[in-house]
Amino acid sequence: MPPATILDVGGATGVHARWLAADGYSVTLVDPVVEHVEKAAAVGMFAAVVGDARQLDQADDSVDVTLLLGPLYHLTRGSGPARGCWPRLPG
Repeated sequence: MPPATILDVGGATGVHARWLAADGYSVTLVDPVVEHVEKAAAVGMFAAVVGDARQLDQADDSVDVTLLLGPLYHLTRGSGPARGCWPRLPG
């Protein structure tokens, strides 16, 4: 049994999913870019599927951890990027 089941949302070609799977975690990568998912799937260590972070197919409570390392700026509300996702940095 793996130490945890991980959903890597916006995981691109699997930069994080790869090392997590190598460490024994059960990982499913979700990305909207077909080419990214194809490259991730070719690694063969984890599941990789095309999907949208705004409407995931995974059931509630079906994973132990969800990674969302960067794709929040792609999510939109209305006609532009979502505001308030990140704290405003000085400068």
